[in-house]
Amino acid sequence: MNFKVRKDFKTPPFSVPSEIVDSHLKLAGALQLRVILYCLRHTYDEEINPSYMAELFSVSEEDINDALMFWKELGFIDCEGPVFVAQPSAPKITKVAPPKAPRPDRKEVAQRGMECPEIAFLLNEAQQKFGRMLKQSESSALVWIYDDLGMDASLILMVLEYAVQADKVNISYIEKIAKDWVENGIDTIVAAEKRIVELNNSRTAWHKMRAAFGLDTRSPSETESKLAVKCIFEWKMPTALLKRAYDICVDSLGKYNIKYIKTVLTDWHKQGINSVEDLENKSEEPKESTDSKSKSKSDSKSKSKPKKGNGGSIDWSLIDQIINGE
Repeated sequence: MNFKVRKDFKTPPFSVPSEIVDSHLKLAGALQLRVILYCLRHTYDEEINPSYMAELFSVSEEDINDALMFWKELGFIDCEGPVFVAQPSAPKITKVAPPKAPRPDRKEVAQRGMECPEIAFLLNEAQQKFGRMLKQSESSALVWIYDDLGMDASLILMVLEYAVQADKVNISYIEKIAKDWVENGIDTIVAAEKRIVELNNSRTAWHKMRAAFGLDTRSPSETESKLAVKCIFEWKMPTALLKRAYDICVDSLGKYNIKYIKTVLTDWHKQGINSVEDLENKSEEPKESTDSKSKSKSDSKSKSKPKKGNGGSIDWSLIDQIINGE
């Protein structure tokens, strides 16, 4: 298929500086390109209204200002006076929550970059990893992590690298990982590498379990994440066995319930069931002797009998508790 530009436009074209295309097209983001095109078309030699553009593009005014500052720093837009940045609503602070340290503004970030070579290196490397210029909120957060959380620049870069590999390049996720590392005393390269292996294992395990259950792409709950790691890496259960537990859950409850599935899988592990073949062989074992039956008769009255093919002697009293919400 061949494409070419039409020349019979119904409306006249407008001018775009060739330098934008020749030198800055690769690093500029989608919003930054939309902003400069809009400005060249509608606000040439006129005052730019970030509030109107934010509403037009359905983004925050802070994002518009970041895009405008991108082109200002490249010399395509003039700016007089302070840049207005939309302020977030005041956070709700409980009695037990300590006050949050203020984030550095654009001027403070620039000052810290000139004062500290390590911060300058951090911001430059972060820009390379993201493949674009940093937003104000991003550079501010990175300096805050370095100064207030006290995390070494090399460790921050490892957090950024993991976020890029996990396709979660957003500053909220990066802050979450950084706080987790600081709170858990991860302050060396060796400890950070070990933690990244754990995070990658958790992500891989949940991906396999989610696929087995046929769930939509989403982040797992803490229970789901821990169960996935245990089943995949510790118990080494195959996908087919996970799917069998999911099917039993849906057949019994009519819906997905991770606590139910956890109970079934844990019980199977205790019985040494590590494959669908083990499960089917377990269900076909000879029945207990008459003496054993009479001995456990009183106990069995209070338990539901497993369906054929479910495998083994699952503790159905626990299952009943889950169903009844106890």
